[in-house]
Amino acid sequence: MADNMDVLRLHGSGDLRPHSEPIPQTAAGEVLLRVTAVGICGSDLHWLEEASIGDAQISRPLVLGHEFSAIVESP
Repeated sequence: MADNMDVLRLHGSGDLRPHSEPIPQTAAGEVLLRVTAVGICGSDLHWLEEASIGDAQISRPLVLGHEFSAIVESP
């Protein structure tokens, strides 16, 4: 397995940047998932276009896409 994973983070309105980050280590009772597909929903579009949803503002780079499909890599 690779040591790093590819991540796309939103830094501000319309500002998406690719990152390479270490793959997280699992603790007892956790599993590691390899994401294979991500759906983009309305809330993701608000973040992308406005860098906010209501009163919530981006305070640090944000990974979009909370609706995903994955394969269990390690139990």
